[in-house]
Amino acid sequence: MTSFIDEIELLYNSLIPLVMVNTFEEQRMLRELAEFCQREKLNLIKWDISEFNKVIYSVKDLGLGTIQDIHTFFDTIIGLGINAIVVIKDLHFLWNQAVFVRKLKNLKQKLYEISADNKIMLLFPTFYMEIPDDLKRDLYVVEHPLPDFKHLRKIVDDFIMKFCSFLSIGDNVRNKIAEHLLGMTEEQAKFTLRKVYNKSGRKIDENSIDLIILEKKLIMKRELALDFWLSTEGRDSVGGLNNLKSWLDNHKDLFDPDVRIKHKLEAPKGILLAGLPGTGKSLTAKFIANEWKLPLLRLDMGLVFEGLVGASERNMHSALKVAEAMAPCILWIDEIDKAVPGVSGLRDGGTSTRVLSILLTWMQERTKDVFIVATANRINYLISALPELLRPGRFDEKFYLDIPSK
Repeated sequence: MTSFIDEIELLYNSLIPLVMVNTFEEQRMLRELAEFCQREKLNLIKWDISEFNKVIYSVKDLGLGTIQDIHTFFDTIIGLGINAIVVIKDLHFLWNQAVFVRKLKNLKQKLYEISADNKIMLLFPTFYMEIPDDLKRDLYVVEHPLPDFKHLRKIVDDFIMKFCSFLSIGDNVRNKIAEHLLGMTEEQAKFTLRKVYNKSGRKIDENSIDLIILEKKLIMKRELALDFWLSTEGRDSVGGLNNLKSWLDNHKDLFDPDVRIKHKLEAPKGILLAGLPGTGKSLTAKFIANEWKLPLLRLDMGLVFEGLVGASERNMHSALKVAEAMAPCILWIDEIDKAVPGVSGLRDGGTSTRVLSILLTWMQERTKDVFIVATANRINYLISALPELLRPGRFDEKFYLDIPSK
């Protein structure tokens, strides 16, 4: 898979002038861009509403003074005659200004015109902001992924070297710690290690893993519409459902890429569990996670929706981004029928439709091994109001959980 910097390099060399980056981590993104610009001998400049312009890396002295006005800053950068990546922060404070939107459209044309001599990319870090209609065809959108296992393992190694070098901590324990940090930002991972280090008597070892899991649950519940579960529900916890258990047995090994390649099969996508409240849908979701030995993330559709404009869409994007970072994992979408437009009887200005569109597109296009277990109380409502959710390709199978017979 193409890395973030590989994609930025491709876009820069392809003369794409306006790029929006969806990221949780401005500082890590800037650090990665600085390494790239040093390697390629490009200037890297950033601007924000607090510090205004600042040169992060320059090939030569640019002689830039402090430029408070963003429009003057743009004109100055173009007049320098340089190759550069220019990072513009705080886009949400400028977005709704008609003059700023027009300036960006004009800049796009101007940057094309000068690209034979000077290549400049304007890069806007933000987090899933709704793009104005006037700019949707002008901005290229890039994802800045959360830290992967390799990155988190290095954080763990650096922390142990600095604070716990007197302890003998093997690769197996270090790998377990890094695995449980997946889904966190770099800053959250470092904070978690520091906090657990102090709570564990100023050490990090295998006994610290339970504290890391607890901290991870707190972070996700506080900042996302997600709950992180370590399921202990075994096969005996779920009565009946022999068809489901047989299906799980037949598909369990398909999370191994080597098995998929050998048999030319795809990874399982997910299942829908429908039934009346109290029939064991939640218990079954937990059982599946334990059966397949995968981390379980619970996405509460009721918590996804917020009153602020655009907040619900960002909540959904955030949850899906974390799920992909934790892959392979199980994403338990609890009461997915709550996301169907009109289920509450209230009009929401199209928020439900937009949130569902984000989810459906991701379900269809995701490339990471995230297995979906969706639960629904009102399957008939889903069939009539949202048939596209149930079309072939969204779920591998659908199971109905009836009232227990005995």
